[in-house]
Amino acid sequence: MKIGIIGNLWVICSVIRNIRPQTNGWLRRPSDCLRSHIFVLAFVDFIVVCSLALRIVYIWDETLTFEIWNCRGLYFIEQLSKMLSMFCIACISIGRYITIRKPFNNQIRRHFYRGFPAVPLLLCFPILIPIIFTMKTIDVTSDRWDCRISNDNAWNRLTGLLVGACFILLVMLISANYAEIVRHVHRKFSRRKARQSESSNSKHYHLSEPRYVREMTSSIVRVAVFHMICWLPFCFIAVIPTETCSLVLVSIRTISRINEHAWVLWILILANWLTYLNSALNWIFYVVLNRDLRELIRSNTKRRKRSAMANYYSSSNLANRYSRQRLDRSLSIHALAESL
Repeated sequence: MKIGIIGNLWVICSVIRNIRPQTNGWLRRPSDCLRSHIFVLAFVDFIVVCSLALRIVYIWDETLTFEIWNCRGLYFIEQLSKMLSMFCIACISIGRYITIRKPFNNQIRRHFYRGFPAVPLLLCFPILIPIIFTMKTIDVTSDRWDCRISNDNAWNRLTGLLVGACFILLVMLISANYAEIVRHVHRKFSRRKARQSESSNSKHYHLSEPRYVREMTSSIVRVAVFHMICWLPFCFIAVIPTETCSLVLVSIRTISRINEHAWVLWILILANWLTYLNSALNWIFYVVLNRDLRELIRSNTKRRKRSAMANYYSSSNLANRYSRQRLDRSLSIHALAESL
């Protein structure tokens, strides 16, 4: 929890400190769009981790009591923050896919980067409706010791199903985008390898996979697997809104009821706490590892440019030397002819 709070605060301060002046419009470059998404993701994850800290305070101090606005406010902030976190992760995956895959021309991509930040905000409004309806059914227990759902009717289960389906769709979208990125990178390298093999005279020519391709693939796979592990169990909890699942999502002091539901409740609690783990570690995957990968690609690009410039100068020097030799040979022949 401390890692999540400190790390997300560090990301927020770093992005604010390194804001670039926008002279030709807002978010025209992919890096600006990615930076804005990472900033929102860090801010939302910070709220999620702080809500976990508030839960721990209530669990630790059993003398604290609840009011209706405590229970409803905490539920609304948690669910909305988790949903916004998933939207930000989906936006980052879509932006990376369009930047690497380049399915559109430059003009369409420029309009996309300028208008895309408004799309998640518009999509969040339909999701707010079932969250608000569920929030209105949350009440406190008679002794004001915990939160509960007062009316577990069919409509409440339908709203929970809609929220869970939205989480599942976002997880599938993120996984599909990262899978397409890995597929595109490997296919591009395979084509380059085939061209190099055809142009090479050696039959045993073998082009090894660049280091940045391996690092990019492993980084994307790590991010995708991490999100799948943290979010899929929570999606199943939200899709199946039984009384026990509602107890995990709404109740604050769920651990005190372990004796009533035995191991099933432990599994549900672990699945719910994985979402807090996701928010606590997102900054590592999207800032620290992303920076290392970016530096690796940048150094590889500089090395390739230096190699290309060296080949160019060597070929130009060879051509100059050859032309000088031809000139010297022609002059010597001319001098020999004059002497004869």
